[in-house]
Order: sequence, then C-alpha cells, then structure tokens
Amino acid sequence: MKEKISVIVAIYNIEQYLVKCIESLINQTYDNLEIILMDDGSTDASGEICDEYAKMDKRIKVVHQKNQGLSVVRNNGIKMATGKYVILVDGDDFVERKYVERLFRQLDKNDADIAVCGYKTEPDGRVEYVPSIVMSGEEATIRLLTEQENYQIVSWNKIYKKELFDGIIFPVGKKHEDALTTYKIMAKARKVVFFSDPLYYYVQREDSIMGKVELESRLKIKLEAAKEAKKYFANDENLKAAAEIFELLATYSFLNEIIAGKLNLESRRYFDWIRLNRKRLLKNKYLTQKLRAYILMSTFASGFLYKIFRTIKK
Repeated sequence: MKEKISVIVAIYNIEQYLVKCIESLINQTYDNLEIILMDDGSTDASGEICDEYAKMDKRIKVVHQKNQGLSVVRNNGIKMATGKYVILVDGDDFVERKYVERLFRQLDKNDADIAVCGYKTEPDGRVEYVPSIVMSGEEATIRLLTEQENYQIVSWNKIYKKELFDGIIFPVGKKHEDALTTYKIMAKARKVVFFSDPLYYYVQREDSIMGKVELESRLKIKLEAAKEAKKYFANDENLKAAAEIFELLATYSFLNEIIAGKLNLESRRYFDWIRLNRKRLLKNKYLTQKLRAYILMSTFASGFLYKIFRTIKK
C-alpha cells in the first residue's frame, strides 16, 4: 500500500460533526494519506478544529478560503492534491475504519480507475447496497444515465484516479453538482468496480445543501443535467441515447410530483415533450418495458391515462 491517496474534505460551519469525520480519517487502516481539510470560510469553530488536528497529524493540510461553495472547494482540493488517487468526503459525514483500504484494494485488484462502495444514511440507519460488479467506464456511464441511482451519482462513496479530473471541474454556482459532473468522470474511466459493502456514513441534516434545496429546484437541476449530458455526448451514439433516457426520467419526475399535488405546475409542457419525442423514444435501445408503457399511456388522450395510473398507484 505505497500509493499516496489524497482525501479532500469539504467543510463549512459543521463544528458539531467535524471531529467525528476527521477522527474517522486519521484512524484509517490505510495510512499513506494526504488529508486536505478545505475550510470554505466557516464562521463557527470549524476552522480552528482543522488547525488543531493539523498540529497533531503531519498528513493533514488545511486550506482556509473565502466562502465560495462546494464546487470551488472540491476543484481547489483536487488541484492541490499530490496523490495518484483522490477521495472526496463531506465534512459532516464519516467513514468506516477500512474505508480507504477497501476502496483501494478493489481498485487495485480489478485494475480499475474508479471503485464505488455502498453507504449508510444517518441517523435512520438505512443501507444503500451497491450491486457488486465490474464494468467498463462506458457501461457504468450508461447505467448511471439510465438508472439514476444515488450510489451512482454522488461523488463521496468513490475513489478515483486523479487524472480522470483533468479537464473536468465541478460547476461553480450550481447546487447538486454531482449530477452535473459524475457522468463525465465515469465516461473517462477504462473500468469501474462496484462492491456492496456500506463503508461510508452519509449524515442527513435539515440545514445541509440538499435539505435546503426545494423539490422543484432539485427536479430542475436533474432536468438540466440530462440536457447537458445529451449535449456532452452528442458525438457518441450510445451515450447520447442513454442521456435521452435520463431526460425522460427527469420529465417523469416532474409529472409524478405534479400529479401527486406536490408541485403547482402545468403538466401539459411535460406531456407535450413526451408526445413530440415519442417516435424516437420508442426506438431508444435503453428503453425499458416499464418506460415504454409510461410513454404509451402519456401519449393517449393528452396524458389522461397516465394521470389515472399515477393516481391509482399513489
């Protein structure tokens, strides 16, 4: 285990969580670490906690920067990382003691560029298991685009070869930046390994970024990410087709919430998009039988059949 691994920790006003996060990192069984604590202009004691730990552990580097958001934190951390591999951690989360070792072993054993593990949510203890499988970067990207599972999208349950970030940055000023970035990194990988063990603890806070982003905003980001993915993969027939399924899923996310009464929006524009793209969507190689049925219901009687179906299902 001689390879240096850089762990980049995003920190902003999380003094009550930060000690547990840092302790879980400095006590890793894999010790050739560079731990970069990125303090994004915290106004609580987070910055002081970082400085105290840096005095105790020579592997820790602390960066105090003006508050600029999570994307800038990650971009700057990746830029200054000196390890061959990088891991991204949110400072209010924590990890199992063998988190880094297990990720790196999977990466090394399978000669992969990315390794992905399962995770647990706190405080409810829900486990997000990951199907154990090894696949090409293209296959992993297609699955991410067409399935949109959280374990695929989020950036923090993974180890990456640092070189994958060459030419790719997290979008500045955007919320839910993972949805706009992870598919690009996956697409650059030769091979990706997934394994089921839940080694990362994702702490859900009401005042977190995701807690503050309202439903409509989250769905808009999802739809924006799908449209961007279609443009990004415009010259790749397979990935562009997968991105179109992503757009279809995002469209149905809007429709389902509108029908459920959670969004006060007009459903017509979303049904119209499905109707206008119906012919091409039905020929899409990644279309599932379930989505095919949804399209047929959505394009019958101005979507009336699909509305009935969703209402009954609810």
